[in-house]
Amino acid sequence: SQDGGFRSNRNRWLAMKRDWLIKTNHTLEEVVPLVGGYELEKLQGFVGGYIQIVPLKVSEITGEQLCAVVNEEGLLRKMPQNDIATMIIGRPIVGDVLICKSKHIK
Repeated sequence: SQDGGFRSNRNRWLAMKRDWLIKTNHTLEEVVPLVGGYELEKLQGFVGGYIQIVPLKVSEITGEQLCAVVNEEGLLRKMPQNDIATMIIGRPIVGDVLICKSKHIK
């Protein structure tokens, strides 16, 4: 399936080693940060506007803190629900979402 088989396994997502852009059309894109992390403009490009950072669990594999970068105005802008991100984060999420290591956020 397009979601990499993770849709039903939240813990597997939270144990990840990579950064992923999760799109509302159920496609996934592996994302690699530049040295030093993601610039604000790049993060805004991923989510289509102002960003909000949502802290997630620590990865069980890498021991690193994870976070989700979401569109801060996603609900106001009536962006479509992101089913995969909603499953991972555990609350309703709209728009495209970047799941990454917190240290990659400048």
